[in-house]
Amino acid sequence: MSTMPIITDVEIAEIRRRAAELPPGHHDPRSDYDLRGITTLAELIGYLATVAREKGWDEVEVVAAFIKVGTPCREDVHEAEQLLRQLGYTAVCDHLRKIARHLQTKPPGRWMRS
Repeated sequence: MSTMPIITDVEIAEIRRRAAELPPGHHDPRSDYDLRGITTLAELIGYLATVAREKGWDEVEVVAAFIKVGTPCREDVHEAEQLLRQLGYTAVCDHLRKIARHLQTKPPGRWMRS
């Protein structure tokens, strides 16, 4: 199995900067991947793992890189982990469970009462 190239913190900052410049819902028509139908974090992580398998990459490394760049909240990662575990993404889910406790919690909703 080939390994995915390591992503540095500088590259992560550049990815975030460029993504912030794109218009909402942007899709590059030259891309081989159309992600418009993906609506949940679980779907996206499952998709990333599947593409990694197709390319011979380590799916855990690919998902870990996404988590590092995307910085989803702990609750969303936990929810995705539970669903994907049922679908057999065991290695990815083991990693998600391990790192979830280090992620930020979801901020309270705007209309929560104290």
